[in-house]
Amino acid sequence: MARTVLRGRSEAMATALSMLRRVRTQGHGGVLVVEGEPGIGKSAVFAAIADQAMSMEFGCGVSKADQIGRISPAAPLLLALRSGSRPLLTAAELADLAARTAEPLLLLDDVAGLLERLSNERPLLIGIDDAQWSDPVSRFVLRSLPSRLTGSPILWLFASRSSDEGLLDDLKRSSFVESRVEVIELGPLSAPDIMAMAEDRLHRVPSARVSRMLDGVGGNPFFATQIMEGVVREKADDDADLDIPTEFILGVRRRVAELDQATAELMRVAAVFGQALTVEDAAALLPEHSTEQVTHGLAEAVRTGLLENDRAPGLTFRHDLIREAIYADLTERTRRTLHQRCAQHLRDAGADPLTIATHARAGISPGDEHTAALLADAADQAAGAMPEAASELILAAFHSVRPEQDSWLTLGRRCVELLSLVQRCTEAMGVADVLLAHLDDDEPAGHVEIAVARALWLTGQWQDSVVRSTRALSRPNVSPALRAQLAALQALALSRVEPAATVGPVAEDALREADRLDDDGARHLAWHALAEVARNRADHDGSLRHFRALRAASGPAYIAQEIQGLQHLDRFHDADVMLQNARRDMSGDRGRIFMSLIYSQIWRDYNLARFDDAEAGAQTLLELALERGSYTCGIEAPSLLSMVALQRGDVAEARRKLASGFGPASAEDERRMPLPLLIRGWVTAAEGHVDEAVSLLSPVVFTGREERDPWPWKPGWLRMLAQLGMTAGADEFTEEVVALAETGAQRNPEVPSLTGTALQLRGTTRKDLELLQRAADVLALSPRPLLTAGGYEDLGFELLDRDRRQEGATLLDQAWDIYDGVGATGPMKTLQDRARKAGLRRAHWRMIEPRPASGSQSLTPSELKVARLIVSGYTNKAASEELGISVNTVGTHLRSVFAKLGVRSRVQLSNVMHEQDTSMRV
Repeated sequence: MARTVLRGRSEAMATALSMLRRVRTQGHGGVLVVEGEPGIGKSAVFAAIADQAMSMEFGCGVSKADQIGRISPAAPLLLALRSGSRPLLTAAELADLAARTAEPLLLLDDVAGLLERLSNERPLLIGIDDAQWSDPVSRFVLRSLPSRLTGSPILWLFASRSSDEGLLDDLKRSSFVESRVEVIELGPLSAPDIMAMAEDRLHRVPSARVSRMLDGVGGNPFFATQIMEGVVREKADDDADLDIPTEFILGVRRRVAELDQATAELMRVAAVFGQALTVEDAAALLPEHSTEQVTHGLAEAVRTGLLENDRAPGLTFRHDLIREAIYADLTERTRRTLHQRCAQHLRDAGADPLTIATHARAGISPGDEHTAALLADAADQAAGAMPEAASELILAAFHSVRPEQDSWLTLGRRCVELLSLVQRCTEAMGVADVLLAHLDDDEPAGHVEIAVARALWLTGQWQDSVVRSTRALSRPNVSPALRAQLAALQALALSRVEPAATVGPVAEDALREADRLDDDGARHLAWHALAEVARNRADHDGSLRHFRALRAASGPAYIAQEIQGLQHLDRFHDADVMLQNARRDMSGDRGRIFMSLIYSQIWRDYNLARFDDAEAGAQTLLELALERGSYTCGIEAPSLLSMVALQRGDVAEARRKLASGFGPASAEDERRMPLPLLIRGWVTAAEGHVDEAVSLLSPVVFTGREERDPWPWKPGWLRMLAQLGMTAGADEFTEEVVALAETGAQRNPEVPSLTGTALQLRGTTRKDLELLQRAADVLALSPRPLLTAGGYEDLGFELLDRDRRQEGATLLDQAWDIYDGVGATGPMKTLQDRARKAGLRRAHWRMIEPRPASGSQSLTPSELKVARLIVSGYTNKAASEELGISVNTVGTHLRSVFAKLGVRSRVQLSNVMHEQDTSMRV
């Protein structure tokens, strides 16, 4: 990241012009940040850069974020895309994007696709002034787009106050974007520059008094301009008596005080309103004044330099500092009153609920039920796109009403439900406990408990969910419908804390009762509970059947679980068809299932030994998990990254990956989710501490048959565990692993991966050649290459032990070729070590040479496929459809390609790829 401290506009423009030329001539993008203190001239430089870009035939979209509007999701971004006389998007395209603001992941995908298409036609400049006020959705999308649109000729321009947080800090911290960020930090003007400005504006040398005041502005051009404008406005030939204080806020206060009463009141209302103010707005906000007075006041404010009409429709403050100074000078009571008035006006005008809520929250007073309801409605609207903002709004609404008021209970339940939805469990339980302390009626208390229990399930706090649902069921006067829902939810929570044999009958009873009452809510929960129980019991057919019933009844929310069920049954082709259709058909609901589809994709890629795609997808999932606060995905994604590293033989990297994301999994995480513990044990064994690994993994192995989690029935784990047990001489541990494999095979006799593994492990422990031969034959039918290779490997070594070396060597060659073909360096090393110990050396077994860190030879096969499609003219979206991977994964591969090849544009990539192809032909 380059940072340049500049004092003059000309220097800043020279830097910007250089970047614009690079974007235009070399076809690669970049990020240009204009930083500085308030009033230093950022907006002027921002506007000049945008004008320069337009003169160079850039497609331009620029807008300004504002403090009041920061609760409106993606407002500055969407305004930028539709700004100017030649907007980048049509009105219809903008309407489509506006409908996506509740789903930021979907919005990012669509905006990236549109900008990628537009940038193929001409270079673009996308700019946001006052970026420090960007709303959370704009912040997420804008920090993601520069890396997503790698190589596209787009200059991202941001002007902002200096800050260690917010959008600009996100961009500076981005590992990929950082090298492409140019920061222009506008410094204060020198004293000679300030004096030169004054002479130019006043047409004379400033007097001693004015000079002293100019010395006090600290080189800030805006403050200096305000002083000079005051001198000009007063037309003072002798300014010795001119009373303009050096403290800007005092100067603004004086200027407002000099206005007539109507105009002064108008300035206060405008400062609170915070948006462009029309005559109609002003008249509605000042009902005590006539339209003529309001019109005169606006004209007077423009004449005195407080407001300007550069941006239609409506008037705005000449500078944000003026508005902030007037606002800061208001008493708290005045601010609250004016915010209430603004909220009422916007509500009457049919404004966006989130914009109304900004004023409503600032103006709400204790006991104001009407405003509290307004805040709650706005919170519901914001929940999908801005969960943190939604949480704050609903909590503000609830805390403003009192238990004796009619709306308190209803508002409290809405608060618990919304906090549960956005996974703010601690706050949800806190509000719930307050409600329950005031409730004597079992029915409303039961509704509160079910909302909390749902939240606990979603965040993996299953035991607490059981406690809550059980406590609610103990209430005698709960209605039959609510009791059925609570019983089904209790069964769902129990599926993760009690043995499946215990929970199954509970879930079946819940379904029968839901059917008797014909209650869909209870029925869906019961089906989900039965699906979880079936999966925990290795009944993959039964689990798939229940998840399909759920999807048929409730839409696509459970489609990812259905896809995973097909994968567990080795039906990868069917799963791929569903996955592709789900990605193609995702509509307004797709944001909610987007991460679960990526989750399904990465495990598909891993199990099919497509490690490059699995790694890229897991990295994407991890980034999204950190962004959206999805703790479960934030644990699972690093786990898969660690597994990929192990397959590649990089044990140190595998250990590092376990600590990425939200940090190493806690003991409680490992108790609830066995995956991190399984991988930690695997890494420990790979580091040479086999006995320690067996000790770590014994608790999860010996509780496997309690069927609280489906990990034993996910093919791939049990061979690794059995090998650890045999190496450590832990016979009981090994036998338990084999018993788990046989259970999975008995319950899924048509699944080669499970039946073959059971035969393989039993044959290995007994040194039974016939079983190992059958295992190899069955595993050859598995779609999972590593399992097939493992079957050949174990049979081959048994044949070596029986002195049938030629047959054994042939099978080991087959195993080697599979490992080599998928880049599984870890298993190759293990195979080579075992073969040497058995006295077998194969000259053609050559270990994969480590890829160089850069250059064309450093590209993985998946990266090479993506690169070739991109240089052939494919967009990221078209490439994702061609390769059957997500757009995010294409972007991850492409960023890696750019970094490895040292290119910054698609044009440069095309040139490098062409040179490589030419050299290969020669």
